[in-house]
Amino acid sequence: MTRLKRISLSWAKEKKSVRYIAVPRGSHKLENSIALITFIRDYLKLADTAKEAKRIIKSGDVFVDGKVERDQNTGLGLFTTLEIEKAGIYKRFTHPTLPTEDIQKNDTKKKVCKIIGKKVLKGGKLQYNLHDGRNIISEKGNSVNDSLLIELPSQKVLEVLKFDVGANVFVTKGTNLGSIGRVKKVQRGLFNRLWIEVGKKEMEIPFDGFIVVGKNIGGTSG
Repeated sequence: MTRLKRISLSWAKEKKSVRYIAVPRGSHKLENSIALITFIRDYLKLADTAKEAKRIIKSGDVFVDGKVERDQNTGLGLFTTLEIEKAGIYKRFTHPTLPTEDIQKNDTKKKVCKIIGKKVLKGGKLQYNLHDGRNIISEKGNSVNDSLLIELPSQKVLEVLKFDVGANVFVTKGTNLGSIGRVKKVQRGLFNRLWIEVGKKEMEIPFDGFIVVGKNIGGTSG
């Protein structure tokens, strides 16, 4: 399947002249991702038609996460970076329903990735599985729910962002999608629960609905 009806996707921008939308390819969930060709045409407005958008992509001027990307269906997901230098565009994507973030050129070569799993390899080395499908071998001591700030496209780990009380997190699902807050309380047990503080407001968010984006500033989990 290479395309879907727009009406089947809640986030798809209305375009009466275009009934279908490209299906994003990659490790991101369909509801959280968007195909590169759709992003260039419908979000960035660099093209009026799919044919024009394809031409831009095939030119070799489009960089996704630090690499030239020529696959029009490559999916942009959480914190994917995009660079089209000829157009002066440097973006960080978060979610199809949220505005993209304008960033500096140097920042297109950095990405925050959440650790969603890990396993011990032969020789005792640790492999960390990241939210965007990457696997990175890194130092021991990192945990699931921590984040790694990596260099693109080398995947060198620049910094570890620990998940704990005091850490800053970006909410990735639920009614508070897109909010950035400070972890106030972590409750572990049969049902893990998480509360964050956004300004003066405290809110509970899904335990699987966040990514650490800032350093821990003190505190311990409860």
